[in-house]
Order: sequence, then structure tokens, then C-alpha cells
Amino acid sequence: MYVRCSLQTQVLSSGPSDLEFLLISVNNVNLRYCIGLFYRPPSSTSIIFDNLQSVLEQLDPSFFTNFVLIGDFNVNFLNTQYFLYRQLSSILCSFNLTQVVSQPTHVAANGGASLIDLVLLSNPQQLHECSVIPELPHSDHNGISVTMNWKTARDNGTKSSRPIWRYALADFPRARELLEDTNWDSILSGDVDQAWSLWHQKFLDIMEQCIPKGSLPKRKCPPWISKRMVSAIRKRNACYRRAKRTGSPMLLSRYKHLRNKVVGMVKRGKSDYLDTLKSASCKEFWKAVKNLNGRQCSIPPLNHSGKTANSDREKANMLNNYFS
Repeated sequence: MYVRCSLQTQVLSSGPSDLEFLLISVNNVNLRYCIGLFYRPPSSTSIIFDNLQSVLEQLDPSFFTNFVLIGDFNVNFLNTQYFLYRQLSSILCSFNLTQVVSQPTHVAANGGASLIDLVLLSNPQQLHECSVIPELPHSDHNGISVTMNWKTARDNGTKSSRPIWRYALADFPRARELLEDTNWDSILSGDVDQAWSLWHQKFLDIMEQCIPKGSLPKRKCPPWISKRMVSAIRKRNACYRRAKRTGSPMLLSRYKHLRNKVVGMVKRGKSDYLDTLKSASCKEFWKAVKNLNGRQCSIPPLNHSGKTANSDREKANMLNNYFS
């Protein structure tokens, strides 16, 4: 992996010894991106994807503004019946990753074309262009060119971080002293609403003196991810960490149960969301497209009869293809 010297980068992980995997973070103002390279040898078994999933669960791709994983997976995405395709698709669904390469990238000696070089994104709305370019000399793989719209917080007009309390660095003995030294009788007298407001403000003032604050990047979830799904994902990740730390077979079995539950919830949520958009009116449909795609939607061309060239059904299919 080659990175421009002017960028702030840090190596996050190189994966276990049996996994050809490299991750770096790229910081841009208040935004944080993660770029990963992955290679799966053609002779390897499905265990390599289990190891990849374990690394991703420890990393948590949703923590980053955008998570990008590029590499030669040696899984033909044009053959949806292949069992490794189903396993990899399940991993993508678990971490809300989208595969954006649409053309074959490899031609075998017998002339068969396959799509085995993939680009996975956690935030496909930032994708500007993804194209397959001619193969390099002495290689039977085509190259892939990816252009991203990575805007700073000032450019997109939104806050990119959320404040947090750093309880691990808190001075709780001092906080107890300040609470004991406060004259609460003068604060809690009079109107109950005014007393509550004064108590709340005084308590927060003391906590801010004793507990340092920090910030974390805002997590952007797809519109079909509900609070219930986020809670289930957190439980799955916590169970994985405990199982990894203790090596308990019972915790490992519970983790697999929670993992399968999360995959099912995300699939159903995405399917229900797409069904809702397909049945929406034309105005609501294009409003959703504009919001999810992050770009202005152009007016569709008119044919000679004065009607739009695309029907509502065709528009729904376009949106479905966009998500897939």
C-alpha cells in the first residue's frame, strides 16, 4: 500500500499471521477513514473469512466516517450460487458494507470472465466513480479506479463528532467533596420546577469540573438500521469480546447465535425499507434517492408523447440496483 506523504496515516492492524490483511487509518480534519487491503489465496478454505470477520468485529467499521476494503477475494461475485459467495455476502450484510465493482476484473485462460477483485464501502454515498481499467503488464487482473467524495466537516455543513464523558479519567473523590460542600437548601427551596432546573445545572457544573470530556466520530447508519438493531449489534460485539477473552465454548455458541440473529434482522430491515420505497409516490421516491445518494437528481428525459421515459416500476428497480 502506497500513501501520499502529506496525509496523516496510522497502521491499525495487519491481521493474524495466516491472514494477508492490512488496515490503515487516514485522518482528515475531524473525519477518520479506514483503508484496508485483503488477499484470499485460491486454495484457502472458508475459515479465512471467519478470521476476516473476527478482525472486522474487533475493528467495528461503523466507527469510521467511511470504511474501504479493497482486494482480490477470489470469490466470483457473478456466481451467486457459490457457497463462498453466500458466506462473504453474509459478512457484508453484518457490517453494512456495499460491493461497488460491477464489471468483470479477471479473464481466465479459457476465456471465462469473473468478478473477484472487490471494493467494499461502509458509506457508498461518498462514492463518485468506480471503473475497471486495463490490466497491468504480466498480470491477468484488470485494475480498479475508485474516486471518493471525502468532504470535511466544514464542507458538508454537519458535525462529524459527538461529545462523550471520559469516566475512566474522572476524579470522583473531588466530585463527592464538591457535592457535600454545596448548600442544597438554598437550591431546593421554592418552586419545584425551578429547584429541579437549579439542581440539574449545579450537578452538571460539578461533573464538568471532575470528568474530562472527549469526542468520537458520528456513526452514520443506513436508514433501515433501527435502534433495536444497533442494540443487537452491540450485544453481539460484547459477547464476541468476552468469548475471545475467556475462550468459553458457551459464550462462543451464544456469539454465533447473536451473529445469525443480527444478520437476519439487517436483511429483513433492508428488504422492508426497499418495499416501502417501491410502493411510495414518485415525489417521495426521488426525495429518498436524493437523500441517500447525496447528489442533486436530474429531471428524467421526456419522450415524444410528453411522458417521462421511466415508469415508477423502473425507478424502483433503479433504486434497488443502487442498494445492491
